[in-house]
Amino acid sequence: MVEQKHEAKTSSTQRAEYTFPCSIEPVSLVPETTELKVVDNLGPAYAEGVPGYFISGSLNDTKESWWSGPPHIRFANLRVEDPKDAEAFTKRYGVLSRLYEGTDDTDVRKFKIDSATFMALQERLRQAWPGEGRSDVEAWAEIEGVVEEGFDTDVVVSGGFVHLRPKDLWASICFLYLRDAQAGKLGFCGNPDCPAPYFRKKRKTQKFCEAGPCADFARRKYALRYWNTEGKKKRDKQAKLQHEKRNK
Repeated sequence: MVEQKHEAKTSSTQRAEYTFPCSIEPVSLVPETTELKVVDNLGPAYAEGVPGYFISGSLNDTKESWWSGPPHIRFANLRVEDPKDAEAFTKRYGVLSRLYEGTDDTDVRKFKIDSATFMALQERLRQAWPGEGRSDVEAWAEIEGVVEEGFDTDVVVSGGFVHLRPKDLWASICFLYLRDAQAGKLGFCGNPDCPAPYFRKKRKTQKFCEAGPCADFARRKYALRYWNTEGKKKRDKQAKLQHEKRNK
């Protein structure tokens, strides 16, 4: 005999009673100190002879920094092959991985992160990024898994509003990515020479980021398309009228 399970139906009105607005505080725990070390060989944990870098230092639970821009956009465009750019990102947004090494005391923690981690996580984010023939289903699923398992936050109530303060930078990046991707707000700049092609759209039809060179590229492309379509029609019409005049 098959046991039948009946789930209680919940109306949209009932669900609405439990919804409320909340926001993510754009702030991260950032390093107290950092040390950058470039090496010719990352070691046997990766592959012998592979060059890269390590960023290490200490974390203090009281040192925080407000985000200067969306971390998922910044990380997607980060030049992870540049040690100094990776260090600057760490100083501004915090340690990408929560795998800290240990503690000196109850307040200060050591951390160490390597170039291989930067590259692997960025590649996953880029693989999932929406664009023409770009988004990878497996990468998307992996990012969803990170959010489901690792999106850890503190809840802060201030002035009657609920704020979420993320504890994990990579999980926060994945969460913000999913939020924007599902809303159709992420794009990949159509300028092949764009140095930061991963961007957040202001309108769903936007195909180019708003950097100066890319805006100029978009205008030139539009002008060329107009010349080849509408312009051609006008030129053909003008040529036809001139031909008729000559044959009168």
